[in-house]
Amino acid sequence: MGRSRVLDHSKIRAILPHGHPMVLVDQVISLKLGASIIGIKAITGSEPCYHSLPQGLGPERYAYPISLLVESFGQTAAILWLESIKSFNQDLDRVLMFTSVRNLRIEGQAFPGNILRHVVRLDNIVGDNVFVEGETWVEDRQIAIIESMIAAVRPRSVVIEYATPSGAGMPRDLDDTATDMRFLSSRQWLARSENSPSPRASRKEEKSSST
Repeated sequence: MGRSRVLDHSKIRAILPHGHPMVLVDQVISLKLGASIIGIKAITGSEPCYHSLPQGLGPERYAYPISLLVESFGQTAAILWLESIKSFNQDLDRVLMFTSVRNLRIEGQAFPGNILRHVVRLDNIVGDNVFVEGETWVEDRQIAIIESMIAAVRPRSVVIEYATPSGAGMPRDLDDTATDMRFLSSRQWLARSENSPSPRASRKEEKSSST
């Protein structure tokens, strides 16, 4: 696996497909290819998520949103995988899409002035699916545990084909998880999960309406 590497923000911006202001990893202080990564995210009061908050709110209203915390963790995991596949000599013309988080436990909060430390470990690779696990810390406080985050690796050409307006629609295994052609954010995934009926429910509705 070799020794641990460090990545500054310019290198992170070159790795992640996210544009400003959605790059939520400031620095990588440890990267062991194919094994683990530690990513850093500094929270500031100038974050876009605080822009619309009115004056006079209590400090509890400035807790960093859980959706962004998970997104920042996921981006850290993406750096681990995207850098690791180079050493594996795999096809680089593939994209990593976030699909789901299982057994997420929030045990604390973070606020402007805090520094998130994401510790991510590569748990398993099953076919084109990547499984990671890890924790998020603020100093010596563990504020989140993610027992399993799952991402799917797909050929870029397939994702682009089905993501464009002329595409025929997502394949069955991508339909409910891939709306972004690069890396679906946790905020988008949560919104789709909350607002969209499941494929099973949709099929039941279609069947009942046809009878």
